[in-house]
Amino acid sequence: MALPASGELSIADIKTELGSSSNSLKTLSLAASKTAPHGMGEFHGYSHVTLTGYTSSIPSSATVFNVCQQSTTVTYYHDGSTLYPQQGDIVYTNSNGSTYVTAGYYKIDNGGNGLYIQVVNNGLVHQDDICF
Repeated sequence: MALPASGELSIADIKTELGSSSNSLKTLSLAASKTAPHGMGEFHGYSHVTLTGYTSSIPSSATVFNVCQQSTTVTYYHDGSTLYPQQGDIVYTNSNGSTYVTAGYYKIDNGGNGLYIQVVNNGLVHQDDICF
């Protein structure tokens, strides 16, 4: 879960987000790929998620059938533990997880007929299934 975008942060908050036992701000900052000068403020809104990239279509508000006909030319990222996003995952437009994809249907290139997902608010995958 991401750290708050504003307000007070503690070393304990940052350690929890990073899964670290260090009490050194410099060590925590470097673990988060931050650069000097190191400060607490650089962690506002920070999320230490491991994201997986995949190829998808642009978003569509069309029917599932129509989205399954689209080309898969865009790379998106998701926080799930599988190769492709599934129901309950969060999908992002960038590899640092700071921007959610737009709500809609997306076709996913799985090397076969394709999969599709329906994304709702805040990048949440509401539905996933196979294209027909």
